Order: sequence, then structure tokens, then C-alpha cells
Amino acid sequence: MAATAKQQSELGIDSGLAAFAALDQLFAFRIGCSYLAVPVESVLHVDAIQPAVPLARAPAWIAGLVPVPSGAVPLMELERFVPLGHVLAVESRPRAEVDELPGRVIVVQESSMRVGLRCDRVVGVVAVPPKGAEGATRGQRLSEFVEAEYEQPYGLLLRLNLEKLLMAARAR
Repeated sequence: MAATAKQQSELGIDSGLAAFAALDQLFAFRIGCSYLAVPVESVLHVDAIQPAVPLARAPAWIAGLVPVPSGAVPLMELERFVPLGHVLAVESRPRAEVDELPGRVIVVQESSMRVGLRCDRVVGVVAVPPKGAEGATRGQRLSEFVEAEYEQPYGLLLRLNLEKLLMAARAR
């Protein structure tokens, strides 16, 4: 039998659900040593990496077109667009074990822009507070695309401003 609203309130169920509802759902992934995340609603699907068909005169960060269930999308190699290599590597901190899937293509859409982001590992959906500390990238170029940062058991997670990132990639 379902608990009444009063019983739920007495058990703290209302506050727990309200607290969870107040969290943002992000889709987290890793490229190199950097853990990044985008809003879950921007992710259309995740696929295994397929060979990319090169595009003539494409910028260095576009590996080519890759087939995905919804058609073909440009494959963006984020590490070629922004310097990810040593931005967030924290070798002295022990890493927690994370249930990660091997390299994938995360198909994202923001406004009318749809691309595949190549990643080394998929972490999955994480719930985080709506606001996080800012300025974690120590002045690196990536900071212009970071909205917030969150400490996670596996390291620092950066929330990307996907629209700003894709607009900048489109303009260059």
C-alpha cells in the first residue's frame, strides 16, 4: 500500500525527492586525463566508434563523418580543438574505480548543431548541483567553454557549455 503524503513527509521522502529533482543530470565522459560532461538532454545517443570518412578541407578537429543510427555526423576530436592533455591531470590524487565503457562516439545536439564527440571512456549519467566552482582550468583555453566544475570520486568533472563550444568550433 502506498504511503500517504503525510507519511512520506514524516519519512523524509518528499525532501529526498525534492533534493534529487534540484540536481542537474549530466552525461560524463573522459578524454585523456580530463573528465567532461554535457547536459543529458543534449545527448541523442552513444555508439561504438566507427571509421570516419575524411572530409576535404575539414578543420583538424573534425576527423570526418561517422555513421550513426540517425545518419552521418561530423566526428569532433575535442582534444584537437582545445588543449586537454595536461589541463586536469592530477597524478598525485588516487583515482577511484569507475565503471567506464571503452571509447565511444557521443552524438550531441545543441540548437541546430549535431556532432559526434569522440571520447576515450563513457562514465555515464551523474547528478550534480546546478552550480559549481569556476576557474578550475588554471587559465587554459578550455576555461572559456567550462560552466562549472565538480569534485567526483574519480577526479575533477568539468561541465561544458556545449552551445558555446560548438559555435566556436563552427566559426573557426
